[in-house]
Amino acid sequence: MTILLLQDTVSKTAAFAGSAVDVSALPATGWTIKLQVSSFDAAQTARISIEDSADNFSSDILAGPTEAIQGGLSASADLVLHWAWYDFPDLRVGSSGDKLRVHLTSITGGTITYKAWIEY
Repeated sequence: MTILLLQDTVSKTAAFAGSAVDVSALPATGWTIKLQVSSFDAAQTARISIEDSADNFSSDILAGPTEAIQGGLSASADLVLHWAWYDFPDLRVGSSGDKLRVHLTSITGGTITYKAWIEY
């Protein structure tokens, strides 16, 4: 198994779009995306999406796996979510120009700390 980091660990208090990661050389099937939330303040909510693009996120942006997350998480009680290729068969992975990014699209308050990767 090989791991490609999609988002290194970050702590955010506002919406944030991560950097584009080239996934064109990965296999189109057989992958799993994982998102780990290691801390998030109680009584808050956030929404995180894995987005794909074939034009480096200029205008061609599609939301893939998206999760609404409830706060109250800590390093000793973190949250790890995962999505396999068969859950999102149209997520663009494995073709020329394909890129993914992690997008914190909303947060109601507090600080969320997370990272994401793809295993293949």
